[in-house]
Amino acid sequence: MMSKQLQPHELAELVTTLLTNPGAIGELDTESQHIDFFRDIGEVVAQYCGGQVNGVGKADDLQNYLSNTNTSQPMLSVSPSDSLPSLERNVWAYHDPEGWIGEEPPELDAGDPMTEFERSLARSKMQVALVAISHKSSVRPHRVEYEVADTTVAPQRDVDGVLRGSHILNCEFANHAEINLRDKHLANSLNLKLEVSAGLPTLTVGAANEPSNFQIVAKNGELHISSERQP
Repeated sequence: MMSKQLQPHELAELVTTLLTNPGAIGELDTESQHIDFFRDIGEVVAQYCGGQVNGVGKADDLQNYLSNTNTSQPMLSVSPSDSLPSLERNVWAYHDPEGWIGEEPPELDAGDPMTEFERSLARSKMQVALVAISHKSSVRPHRVEYEVADTTVAPQRDVDGVLRGSHILNCEFANHAEINLRDKHLANSLNLKLEVSAGLPTLTVGAANEPSNFQIVAKNGELHISSERQP
């Protein structure tokens, strides 16, 4: 009997969809099914990385459960256990940093406190990994967007939870690849467009309020750089 063979990024694609939008593939269409799956995935993480899963708290708005991302979402409850490498540095340390304040299990080493900078940098890498999953898929997304932290300064969030100094990265894939990195005020923007032009691989670089673009063309094993004024 033949069997299907899934690569890690393909399984990650399925698990991500089942956790965040199971209706997109017609699965887990009841609150109970989704909560059970949510808990089981948490327990798999705990089995391999440590921690004790207590259960899943239900969402406040059951009528619009999983159909409205603006409503309260179900929450996975996790407590520290002696299976963790340390209290401060473990797989759960990157989320809800205040969740274990005051917890001091005697059998668990406290470890060095994780800084907000380390936490934000790790989460940025996780988000990049999620984008990379879609890139490996045979079905390319038309557009993806996510927040990019400044890795050279300690990150701070405002009262709304928005990361100060962060930028927005947009990636669009069609018959070309276009990347735009901009700040929240649109004052600074860098645009990259990779395409085939006149039969040659071409990279166009532009910036906000800059009247000219730079083009880099690969031809006969060499790079040719030119500047052209935007229309």
